[in-house]
Amino acid sequence: MQPESVDRFGLSYTAYRGGLTSSTVDGPVQYEFIADIKTGVLLDLTQV
Repeated sequence: MQPESVDRFGLSYTAYRGGLTSSTVDGPVQYEFIADIKTGVLLDLTQV
């Protein structure tokens, strides 16, 4: 993963972008996230 600069909530963060897949009875569900490098706080989570 490469760190990137992200602006959220009027503040600048250095963050990682990633994804995960969850298995459900209806099939796999994919999510993308952005997390702050220093604190690990989730800045964004979206279902794709």
